[in-house]
Amino acid sequence: MPTPPRDKQFVAGQSGNPGGRPRLPEDAKQLARGYTRAAIETLAGVMQNVEAPAAARVAAASTLLDRAWGKAPQHITTDNLGNLSDAELRAELAAAAAELRRCGVDGEGEGPSAGGGEPPTAH
Repeated sequence: MPTPPRDKQFVAGQSGNPGGRPRLPEDAKQLARGYTRAAIETLAGVMQNVEAPAAARVAAASTLLDRAWGKAPQHITTDNLGNLSDAELRAELAAAAAELRRCGVDGEGEGPSAGGGEPPTAH
């Protein structure tokens, strides 16, 4: 990835977006919340519709569970890379990118690409 021009780089310790993400106007939130019951009924209808594609039924069920019980915690395990040199970190990154390409994941993080085979199983 090319390096941006020096006048476009962020100052160390300074946010590139100090105002943060723009807030959704309160009236838009209230309008959207007015559709809560209909949205839940629609999700429940899709989930219970045996004619609906399985993926749609699973997505609807998952969304309903997330709203009712909260999303399941995501457990992330990492190796300690803090002691590696920049060259070692670049080598690790190159190896990970090669493994993703081998599994058929394209440069945009989408996969598996045509003919790429099955994605790996998590260990």
